[in-house]
Amino acid sequence: LESSDQARAFEITEQKYVRTPLRAFCNGEVQYGRLDSGVGYLRVKSFSNFGSQPGYESGSAALEEALDSIFADASSWPGLVIDVRINDGGSDAWGLAIASRLTASPYVAYSKQARLDPQDLTRWTDAQPSEVRPAARPSFHGPVVALTGIHSVSAAETFTQALLKRVPKVTRVGENTQGVFS
Repeated sequence: LESSDQARAFEITEQKYVRTPLRAFCNGEVQYGRLDSGVGYLRVKSFSNFGSQPGYESGSAALEEALDSIFADASSWPGLVIDVRINDGGSDAWGLAIASRLTASPYVAYSKQARLDPQDLTRWTDAQPSEVRPAARPSFHGPVVALTGIHSVSAAETFTQALLKRVPKVTRVGENTQGVFS
């Protein structure tokens, strides 16, 4: 989507469904508000450029601070909607960090393998599991709906995978993701 189309899609969501002003975190890449009946609404526009300084450490600190603020009143939510319909990816680790705020028990989110030999397409490295471990920080363990679409790319896709293994089960609504992995 062009940036004007993205802005229009976000504007429609805000006008029709969001009942409180969206609060922006992580350089505007993470936004939070409330829907009808107090349901939490978490929009993640990307999994990159979160910090005040470039780099993973600054971004991780910004994300954890944002999630502490967002989940501070999560006990009052009847549910949570997570919107990654327009998300161009970034760090898989930051998706796992968000997923860790949504579970009470650890689980394997997904496993990754890489080609071991460019000449022999049947040879792969051993699978390396990515785990979601419950956070000791403010969290939400109630009903979650994940909104996905064809503009959910890369880390938005691994994040969606991580959510799908959660207990209680996450309900996914929308189109298939783009299918663009690193």
